[in-house]
Amino acid sequence: MPDVVFNSNCNKLYADVEDVGNFVTTKLIVVLKDCKGNVLYQTAEGKSKEKEFKLVYNQALRAAFESFDVLNYHFEPSNDIKNAPANQVAKQETVVLSATFEKETLLAQPINNGFQLVDQTPKVVIKMLRTSNPAVFTATKGPLTGVILKKNEQWDFEYYENDQLKSETITIKF
Repeated sequence: MPDVVFNSNCNKLYADVEDVGNFVTTKLIVVLKDCKGNVLYQTAEGKSKEKEFKLVYNQALRAAFESFDVLNYHFEPSNDIKNAPANQVAKQETVVLSATFEKETLLAQPINNGFQLVDQTPKVVIKMLRTSNPAVFTATKGPLTGVILKKNEQWDFEYYENDQLKSETITIKF
């Protein structure tokens, strides 16, 4: 790691893995924090019911890391960081980390009878329940009840509001 990053705690992102499960199910979340301990991002729960100790945490952590797929992350190192040898002290410079979220992409997390769609916080935005047709789900989004259906390789949430049919295209990452 270049000294410019190594010597400045506020040029780093800290990751904590937290166990939120119980004795039956291992559930892990990854929390990203800044140098002051402010939570910048928290993944969805990664779960595993595996009985073998060597596999359980690996599976749960991999499942939690799937939440990072919805981030549009880009790191642009400064010239000092690009050109500095790891053992040479570079002049002090702020490293800019930028993470932007694709707000319309929702991560599908399996539940017993369908999926819950979560945003980047992660907050459950929509619950979708299976029907006999794999391209159609019944769905609830807050007070709204409707259907999510696949049309022309995209997912639409259709519902009635004030006796008018409304349709929203949603991007789902399964």
